[in-house]
Amino acid sequence: MTMSNRRHTLARTIWDTIDHMAAEHGLTPSGLARAAGLDPTALNPSRRLSHDGHIRLPRMETLLDLLDAAGLSLTDFASLTLGMAHPSAPMPHAENRLRLRILPLSALDATGLFNRAGLPVGLDWLDISSPFAEIGPNDYGVRLDTISAEPLFRPESLLLVSPDSPIRADDRVLVRGTEIFPGIAGRRTYLGQEVRKIGQDAVLIQPAETWIHRIIAATC
Repeated sequence: MTMSNRRHTLARTIWDTIDHMAAEHGLTPSGLARAAGLDPTALNPSRRLSHDGHIRLPRMETLLDLLDAAGLSLTDFASLTLGMAHPSAPMPHAENRLRLRILPLSALDATGLFNRAGLPVGLDWLDISSPFAEIGPNDYGVRLDTISAEPLFRPESLLLVSPDSPIRADDRVLVRGTEIFPGIAGRRTYLGQEVRKIGQDAVLIQPAETWIHRIIAATC
């Protein structure tokens, strides 16, 4: 293999590793770029090629920003790249990674995702490496594929939702009923729980009809 071919193969493997890294966190490449504080188009296919058609290598500053967003070290990335080039090689620290079930917000209205107690069940969830240091047994992630939660949350943010956590006034919550939306908890009365939607007045939620789960963390 010539030097040019080796460089081409290495560059392609590095981009494949970045795509894999994004998918492991339930992100598109543009979502990973946004999470890293980069231009969302920074990882677009068109940006990976030079004018003469050769594959570009990502800049070191860009790569470090992506690794920081993914919670990986350069050593981890090198091991991932080796695993992409040689599939029989073990991925780094796979046994130590917390796994988190997630779905985009727009998919949460599907049936069979929650049991009667409001806990996540079933096989339709996407399983990813958790970006959060601690997660409970019933916690789940929600990827915001909408701008309706701004300015409380940015699009592509990953919410960590905990059905087991008690809800207090001013907590961020996820409401799932006839409508699914993130909001802010208000007062709890004998009639139900007040929840304020983004940019709207508080509405009264009847717990018997709707699940209200606390959002305990979120990525940027």
